[in-house]
Amino acid sequence: MNDNPYSSPADHDDRLFRLTIERLLEYKTASPTAICLRQMRVLPPLAIFAAGAIPLMFFLNLPADSISIAAGMLLGVAVREVATARKSVRLWKIQKDLLDWPKIEAISRDMAIRLQKNS
Repeated sequence: MNDNPYSSPADHDDRLFRLTIERLLEYKTASPTAICLRQMRVLPPLAIFAAGAIPLMFFLNLPADSISIAAGMLLGVAVREVATARKSVRLWKIQKDLLDWPKIEAISRDMAIRLQKNS
């Protein structure tokens, strides 16, 4: 029988939940940076898409207005991603104080025990 009042439900055995708990514990000791938050993971595929799409638009002789609109939209997505990551870093100081760390650590221990039993 599990005596832990903070035990996580059985349906939280998925990879995303485990990674979230691991990252929270990692960020508890070292504050996250915008890059380590992994929120800018959309930028490399976006750059690859832009590198192919914009020359393709020139090749297809599309009007300059449509190329400018597409480039502006891609730039807007990139700026939004960077701003969101920077905002998350600034808000982490508040979130860190609001989180229930004993509960997070207890869930982490339960997950580690469950993973050992399943191995």
